[in-house]
Amino acid sequence: MTEVSQGQTAAQSKIARTARRDIYTGAIVVAAILMFAGTGTSVMSAVLRNISGIGGGSDRILTVALLLNIALILFGWRRYRDLQKEVQIRGEAEERAQILALHDPLTGFHNRRSIAENGTQMLARASRRGKSVAMLMLDLDNFKTINDVHGHATGDALLRTVAAEVTKIVPPSALTARLGGDEFACAFIFDGTNKDIVDRIANDIVIRLSQPIDADGTFSHISVSVGIAHSSGEGDTIDSLMRRADIAMY
Repeated sequence: MTEVSQGQTAAQSKIARTARRDIYTGAIVVAAILMFAGTGTSVMSAVLRNISGIGGGSDRILTVALLLNIALILFGWRRYRDLQKEVQIRGEAEERAQILALHDPLTGFHNRRSIAENGTQMLARASRRGKSVAMLMLDLDNFKTINDVHGHATGDALLRTVAAEVTKIVPPSALTARLGGDEFACAFIFDGTNKDIVDRIANDIVIRLSQPIDADGTFSHISVSVGIAHSSGEGDTIDSLMRRADIAMY
């Protein structure tokens, strides 16, 4: 059994144990409420009469049962609140895991798997609207030198800054991804009759990344190589666009 399947089995076993415990807790609370409804009114009346000196007092066993019912109801309410908090925490953890599975933790960009999935949907939208998809592949020049000279912390800061600058230039609806190392990809929908806009965006990226970049106080000089590919109709896939843009870049 692989580590992944072992982890899934452990998680499923934990969920099953939690579910059984919650069922038992719920059953106890329901029983306590029913008992309280059946005995609470008469016992409470007897207790009040006893306190006020009227009547012969309440049955001790029924009084103990009433107090036990109240305790169980309070326990059930507290467990309900704990469950609410647990569900919220679990939901937030699952959301974070989903984000980490589909995004680059350093830049916040999509990863290779995510841009492939979202890019397929983008191609479908572009086709329905009679538009095209542009794919830009970016490879930073001299990044290894920056890493070697200034260290990985500066290199990471540089990648974050590059991601922020690229985001400013590409359309707001663009898909941006870090494919690994210093390689990025950008995909966006455009009017196929106006290809100049794609060249203009690519040129703006080249110009901006050719200027000194402040990476946490260290000004670095890099440049970028860009490859461009356009969707041309049926049969295009994100993989084929990325492959063609990669060839164009090199």
